[in-house]
Amino acid sequence: MYEQFYGLNTNPFTLETDPKWLFLSETHRGALGMLEYAILQHSAFSVITGPIGSGKSTLAAKILEQIDESMNVAHLNFVHSDMGSMLAWILYGFGQEYESSNRITLYDRLKTFCQEQVKLSRRNVVLIDEAQNLTGPQLEEIRTIANLNFGSTQALQILFIGQPEFRDTLAAPALEQLRQRIAVDYSILPLSVRETDEYIGHRLTGAGCDYAIFGHGAVDFIHSMTGGTPRKINILCDTLLSYGYLDEVRIVDQDYAIEVMKDRSRSGMVALGIGATATAGR
Repeated sequence: MYEQFYGLNTNPFTLETDPKWLFLSETHRGALGMLEYAILQHSAFSVITGPIGSGKSTLAAKILEQIDESMNVAHLNFVHSDMGSMLAWILYGFGQEYESSNRITLYDRLKTFCQEQVKLSRRNVVLIDEAQNLTGPQLEEIRTIANLNFGSTQALQILFIGQPEFRDTLAAPALEQLRQRIAVDYSILPLSVRETDEYIGHRLTGAGCDYAIFGHGAVDFIHSMTGGTPRKINILCDTLLSYGYLDEVRIVDQDYAIEVMKDRSRSGMVALGIGATATAGR
């Protein structure tokens, strides 16, 4: 709606997980590096966690984009506690036949598939997004499946990406054996004020912007309202530019941003956790 007014060629604050939008803050760069290391080192289990909206799914998309033809990837981005056998879902992720009620049959199919791929020098990676939805028994099943090795070759590598509460599940005594096999464990943190400024600039530049739309104090205000969470930054920036377009405001400064939020919060802004009194004292 506002792209033409601000001289943009696309919406810079879209919520899509296209890896082209990935901004590498200090901890995002660290998480990406650790995932790359885990894959190269054939690590059995890796864990990356971060708050809701911190860019985990975009990071996962970036990893998938970088994986070369020497790897098979089963990307499970819809896991939940009622999904049944993880063995069947992993087979499904690899594009293998998964319809059977016999677990021995399913295990034999996965073993045969992995054995054939190892002979071809191809690695098998299972990327599990939203891992916090998994239960203890599901994680224990995944651990036993990952024991499928051929000599010194790790036949399956498991990458867990989830919210911080995933660590609470992993802390259960019953999952001690799984915890001991986690080679990479990294947490993504919210953006600092400086990183928020760089993130907004990264998004605007990617959309073809050639000037600073957000003026004096606006970035500090945006950071204070979003806590440095990328998804919330996108939502707030998109709101500010939508209002700016309607009001024909070329530069969104702090005063204008505050007025927009006062107006917007009268009806609530659930996505940011903002209600009618959220900006009353500003």
